[in-house]
Amino acid sequence: MPSQALSFHGRSALSPHEQVDLLRKRGLVLPNPERTLHYLKFIGYYRLSGYFPPFLDSSGQFQKNTSFDQILNCYIFDRKLRLLVMDAVERIEIALRATISNTLSEHYDAHWYLNSELFVRCYNHQQLISIIQEKVSANPPAWEVAEELSFGVWSNIFRHLKSRELQTEISRPYNMSATFLCEKYPIRPLTD
Repeated sequence: MPSQALSFHGRSALSPHEQVDLLRKRGLVLPNPERTLHYLKFIGYYRLSGYFPPFLDSSGQFQKNTSFDQILNCYIFDRKLRLLVMDAVERIEIALRATISNTLSEHYDAHWYLNSELFVRCYNHQQLISIIQEKVSANPPAWEVAEELSFGVWSNIFRHLKSRELQTEISRPYNMSATFLCEKYPIRPLTD
């Protein structure tokens, strides 16, 4: 039974069964309609529709012999690639957090982040202290703070260090210059 509800765009909502029929009418080959129905229920037509364009002709119909499996395989590839990228990003972020925290702890002490003199004048050091106090009680050692602050905060700490020598030391294990990380390709949060 077709749904009578209208969305904001004025289109009627289609049930997953109706979506299967729509795909078939648009020329998509459905070797296993029940399997197609399953994926429409658990992934969603709209999400999968993002993978349609390479398979559509100028009239919006699927190109001859395009199968649902081709579209599903594109979605699966994209999902796996996204997971691999996020895994790599997480490793990079953790490594940079640890390197910044450890380097500054070795040069100063476990509470280096309390020292406003380590940062350039334009850096809002009080905001850093407020963020830390929101996340943890008292003044924990820097290695505990490392786990609590977002990568965006760590990125700002790195960019606003007064000492270019410290930035260089932090950058060295990654075979990158401090200038590269600060100016040409500044480290930015990817997962915040």
